[in-house]
Amino acid sequence: MDMVGNGELDCALLSAPHTSALAALPLISDPVVLACTEDHPLAGNSRVRLAELDGERFVETPADWAVRVLVDETFQAANLVRRIVCEVNEWTSVLDLVDAGVGVSLVPAGLDFARYRRHLNVRLIDLADVRLERRLDFVFPTGEAVSPATRRFVELLERQRSLDPSWAAARRRTD
Repeated sequence: MDMVGNGELDCALLSAPHTSALAALPLISDPVVLACTEDHPLAGNSRVRLAELDGERFVETPADWAVRVLVDETFQAANLVRRIVCEVNEWTSVLDLVDAGVGVSLVPAGLDFARYRRHLNVRLIDLADVRLERRLDFVFPTGEAVSPATRRFVELLERQRSLDPSWAAARRRTD
């Protein structure tokens, strides 16, 4: 964000905070869901409350990943504890460790886990009382600071968005 803001980068793909002074074109928004083994005590639930995860053993991604930051902030705000027993830097490794019974995890539902679900004993369960989302935004400066290439790319993204019904609810955000 800082590099785009000070002109070092023309644009970036990241999860932009709502307080950004830059323009952000939302591209992806995935709900975050619980991943647990099919024999975990919560596996029979269709939805899980955040408080039900208090004290659970968690397999996590690195502390600076967007989903991890979101989960850390959410648990801290709710005064709940996660026992982080393992950190890995790949979502498929997270699922492998969940499958091995190392712990549970909160993962983006939109990742392509189909290939792994056939071989793993992992269940994905929606959260009931909190909406966590992994977002990916195209972030760029506004006004004269936007480069011609970035301006053209934004036009292409917006044209594609207007043709794709799944982007209908998304809107360009400038704060």
